[in-house]
This record gives sequence, C-alpha cells and structure tokens, in this order.
Amino acid sequence: MSESLPLNGRVRTAWLIFLTAALTLGCKTTGTSPTDLEGLTDGVRRASTPKAGVAPAASTPGKVALVNAQLRYVILEFGMARVPSAGQRFAIFRGSEKVGQVRISNETSGSNIAADIIMGELQVGDEVRAE
Repeated sequence: MSESLPLNGRVRTAWLIFLTAALTLGCKTTGTSPTDLEGLTDGVRRASTPKAGVAPAASTPGKVALVNAQLRYVILEFGMARVPSAGQRFAIFRGSEKVGQVRISNETSGSNIAADIIMGELQVGDEVRAE
C-alpha cells in the first residue's frame, strides 16, 4: 500500500496539470479589434443600407394556383405569406406585365384562398401583387 500513494499523487498531479491547461486554453479569447465591432448594435450586426441605384426586389405575396375562367374565379396560393382578408383587390402579373385584377373572397383553406376575377385572362403561375 505504501507504493500506491506516490502513484496516486502522480496521477493527481497529472490531472491537475491537464485540467489547468484545458481551462487556460479553453478560456482564451480571440482578440476582437474595434474594426470587427463596426456595425454591431447590442451585439447584433445590422444590414448595410443599399447603395444608390440598387432597389430591393418586389416581393410577390402569392401565385395563381387554379383558374376557372367559366365561373370567373381563381384559387391563389400564398405559401408562408400572410393570407389577405376578404374584399382586398390584387393585381395579377405575368412577368412584368399586368394581366388582370382579382378581389379576395371569404373562402380559404390554409394558405389557399379563392378570388373573383374582376378583369383579365389569368393563367396558373401568374403572380399576385398588391395594388
């Protein structure tokens, strides 16, 4: 038993050195210069303002999912966007050209909503945009 004490002492010393080294290296911070902190407010980096002449892309809230030309209604799909309320009017675009106008009805199912065709000949895939 007298021989196990020095071994325990060596093991304890080795563990103490290992833990001290691990804690010292684990707590080391990388130097952050003031230039690294530019644009940070309350720890959050803010988006830079767009340069002159660069406009953000127009958001498209929805697409035409189904067209019933005979009964003059469409089903619009809004995905994750907020579904509009009944009575709102939207312009319908095919590419950059306005091809019609719809009025939102009360009929909804999840992110799909029915709308009456006010004017135009609409197709599946046309984009729905606020007027």
